[in-house]
Amino acid sequence: MVNSASALTAGGQCAKALMALPLAANGWRFEEAVCRPASGFTTTWAHVKGASFVALPKGAALVSPGQAASDRSLSALPGSPPSSLPLLTRDQAAATMYDLTQSLAAQLILSWDAPEQYKIDEETTVSAPWQRGQFELTQVPVAALLEPGLFEALGRYPGTMVLSLSRKSNELTLKGCIYANTAQR
Repeated sequence: MVNSASALTAGGQCAKALMALPLAANGWRFEEAVCRPASGFTTTWAHVKGASFVALPKGAALVSPGQAASDRSLSALPGSPPSSLPLLTRDQAAATMYDLTQSLAAQLILSWDAPEQYKIDEETTVSAPWQRGQFELTQVPVAALLEPGLFEALGRYPGTMVLSLSRKSNELTLKGCIYANTAQR
């Protein structure tokens, strides 16, 4: 996972890799790409009639007669110091995600886990002062990768992590998590 201080770096690295992909390679048609900053980059290619099964796209392996896939690691992300900014409240975090979604003309799925509980002894349980939310931005136009604004926006909010960025056709899906402060309302 990537902390919010490096959300800009992680997102930018994934965006750069996605934008560098050709729409076709050796007669195979680009199908989908998924970038996960923590684990790497996967690209799938669809066979087009007449394309060679021997000369696959660079680094790809045949998955089935109709599909090839390639995996590659991303260069290590530079370390980032922990953010000294306080976590947003759940309402503030949700509002920032809604605002970002609206500016992208995208769709958002946002859900929250209950705060984690820690049992100290038989009678004492303590709740964590944070809450984890998961988000999925879908129908994000590929053009959003041409400007750094998407990842700059995510990088401004403490506790935001980019987990994956995928491209299928001319749309992107961005998955991540955001932590919110439960000690304040």
